[in-house]
Amino acid sequence: MNNSDHEFLSAIKHAFDERIPFNRVLGMRITSIEEGRPTIRFEMRDELVGNYLRGNLHGGVISGVMDATSRSRSARNNSANWERSIYASTICARDWASGSKRPDTS
Repeated sequence: MNNSDHEFLSAIKHAFDERIPFNRVLGMRITSIEEGRPTIRFEMRDELVGNYLRGNLHGGVISGVMDATSRSRSARNNSANWERSIYASTICARDWASGSKRPDTS
């Protein structure tokens, strides 16, 4: 990996880990983003439990992590517009990944 690749991946990691409030709330961190295969980690905490009887992780946390993972992969694979990808909502990430344009909602 050359220096510019390293800087690019470091910028994505910083944006993901530090600049997106929801990621911080869940405690998500990118541990690897090599080859467009991001690895995201977070610590299990009582605040993330959705079923107190079973201690299961809340479904919103699971979908949030999946969404964040797809955004980080999209950013990694879209160097020209990575900031747009990393801050995208789920719908935008899905649309950009498929190559389709945003639907007209007017």
